[in-house]
Amino acid sequence: MYIFSFELSSAIEFDAAGNLFYLSIKLVHCSSKEVIELTSLVIESDEQFEWFEINENEIRSGEFPIQEKDQESIALTLSTLTEESDPDDLELFEKLYDYRSKHALSFAFRGQDVADIFVAKNFNRYEVSCVEGQYNYEVDIDSLFIEVANVTSVLAKD
Repeated sequence: MYIFSFELSSAIEFDAAGNLFYLSIKLVHCSSKEVIELTSLVIESDEQFEWFEINENEIRSGEFPIQEKDQESIALTLSTLTEESDPDDLELFEKLYDYRSKHALSFAFRGQDVADIFVAKNFNRYEVSCVEGQYNYEVDIDSLFIEVANVTSVLAKD
């Protein structure tokens, strides 16, 4: 199992006033301490983390909109459903979009170049998955919200 690790550092080369920060979102394996970098981006304020607060309940307990028996990963299942479904099935695509908007980090950090990385409950475990990176990791979901709280408290002070 992995825990989340957020690293915040100054992005002075973009903003000499010190109002911008680099955020690196990583996973750290609980026993081996292997580190996996998920994404890096530039952050301006603690307001950019409101998405996590708004969607915390959905991330923790939301069910996938279409029950699939052998759901390898949320990211792969979403990708497959999107590609193989009838494009005129607006009801399905609305459900998938709604789910994406509450579980994809690209929605958390709008305007940033973030892959479709999903944080979600997949049956009886939590995962971080991505089709582009071809990964699916079991995570401690509490660690995500602890890291978000830590970073927002640091950003709120600046």
